[in-house]
Amino acid sequence: MKCFDCARNGTTSETIGICRHCSSGVCDVHGTLVSDPVTVPTLVMGTRVLPKRARLLFCHHCLAALRQRGVLEVKEDWKLDGAAPGSAVAENAKYS
Repeated sequence: MKCFDCARNGTTSETIGICRHCSSGVCDVHGTLVSDPVTVPTLVMGTRVLPKRARLLFCHHCLAALRQRGVLEVKEDWKLDGAAPGSAVAENAKYS
């Protein structure tokens, strides 16, 4: 699968995943991982946030649109290139 945004820009690159919102293929340049709190309902407190967070992958277009509406409250972004937070190496360490 090829990156949608790269194709629109006249280049090609392989995807690393699909956007959670629009399902377009995204490469490591056009995608952003965000952390998402996982919650469970409880009888006493209503909702409890679990200690580990889930990952969501968004294209830059959808991420900007969701932030604009206040739908997505991003605590931290992880760039997908190299060994930066959000890379496979860093993610395996963070979620193990």
